Amino acid sequence: MGNNNKPVVNLISKPANMLKTIYTAARTCYSADTPFNIYNSTDDEEKMLKLIERVISSGHYSVIEHIQVTFAISNVSRACTHQLVRHRHMSFSQKSQRYVKEKGQFDYLIPPTIARDENLKAKFVEFMEEISKKYLEFTEAGIPAEDARAVLPNAASTSIVASLNLREMIHLANLRLCTRAQYEIRSMIKMMCDELIKEEPWLKPYLVPKCERLGYCDEDKSCGRILTLIFLALVAIYFFIFLPEKYEEGDLYDEILHRGKLKVGINTDSKPFGFMDKDWKIVGYDADLAHYMAQYILKNPDAVEFFPVTPANRMLKVSTGELDMVIATVTITPQREEIINFSMPYDYAGQALLVRSNSKIKSLADLSGQNVGVVFGTTAEKNMLALAPDATVIGFRNYRVAYEALKAGKIDALTSDDTILSAFAFEDKSVKLLPKRYTREPYGIAIRKGKGTQKLKENIDFAIGDMKQKNVINRMRRKWGL
Repeated sequence: MGNNNKPVVNLISKPANMLKTIYTAARTCYSADTPFNIYNSTDDEEKMLKLIERVISSGHYSVIEHIQVTFAISNVSRACTHQLVRHRHMSFSQKSQRYVKEKGQFDYLIPPTIARDENLKAKFVEFMEEISKKYLEFTEAGIPAEDARAVLPNAASTSIVASLNLREMIHLANLRLCTRAQYEIRSMIKMMCDELIKEEPWLKPYLVPKCERLGYCDEDKSCGRILTLIFLALVAIYFFIFLPEKYEEGDLYDEILHRGKLKVGINTDSKPFGFMDKDWKIVGYDADLAHYMAQYILKNPDAVEFFPVTPANRMLKVSTGELDMVIATVTITPQREEIINFSMPYDYAGQALLVRSNSKIKSLADLSGQNVGVVFGTTAEKNMLALAPDATVIGFRNYRVAYEALKAGKIDALTSDDTILSAFAFEDKSVKLLPKRYTREPYGIAIRKGKGTQKLKENIDFAIGDMKQKNVINRMRRKWGL
């Protein structure tokens, strides 16, 4: 029978003293004491974790190879396990189609993209039933199961026991938790990680997509949610080759005063924050904030020039100095703070879901197997991996294109900041914003990182603090319906 349920994953074996075992292996490399004495020492957990982090960060992974974990996995397709067994340094014992003869209709999994189309789903089920009939016909005719199995599909359900050392476990998570990984193996690996983290919470920072550990994406094809090596290379080329005379960084605040105008990057499709009015003028909450910045810094609210940006290019434009600042609903995150500077938060948002008005989706729990739209370069994609790992995430270049895809039925939900999605729901009754908020994310003004922007940051922070104290921020929120 068809089965759309999640994989069933259980951690069935791991060392009782995993942390201490790794610490003993690592400490032995730097200590004159014996491994046994180190293992029986009274060193506290914080000390052990510091050493382990230092050793792993230095690339000395051999110390974590001493740890072996075993998982019992069922209710996954053969297509999923075909991907899993490609990983090295693992041991597998899988349900054999040679020795386990199928009796009646075999279990199978229906891909979510097929399951949500009733017509296609019916055809898929019909095809599975036909395969089952042929399989039974062959086995009843005396064909051994090891030959009759040749007709069984990749969709057939299977069970597998997988053992691996911790180094390979981290490698597995780093690769397969990427949003570009196939949905079923990503879901299975996420459950394996969750099982292990329940027992060993200290592993959580390691069992993540590799971009979260690196701070950038080194894949040839990036999902767009983390800055790529290409981005970093472009920044380096810009400063070291195209602008060698500017490599000795000047003070940006003084440069702005001399120029007499702010160059501000802003969204133009994110109503009510930044958008074009009927006269093709850029307006919105973020636009008003930019005018206030111009007033504080240059004593003239109109001394600002707007430059349209997208979530995918805004970091590059501010990092290279093309813009003085970006005010475009940029969420402050630790990863972004490695690349650029932020002002103090000027507002907060929560991640929400926008769906069609007739949708049966009520919450994150209903997103399993559904297509969920995000905008490239936003924090929404990373959040969706944690909040709804079984959803299929589809990226779009801007909010308007994603919104149109939702209306056209190409995606089942659109997720982003509630402050942005609320405008679509307010203007279009064919879509609705679900009430639940899943995060609380601070918005900041983004500026170039470096000593040359310190004075500018201090002035921006002073302006935001003054605006909050004088209730200007709240008046702006009311003006734009936030």
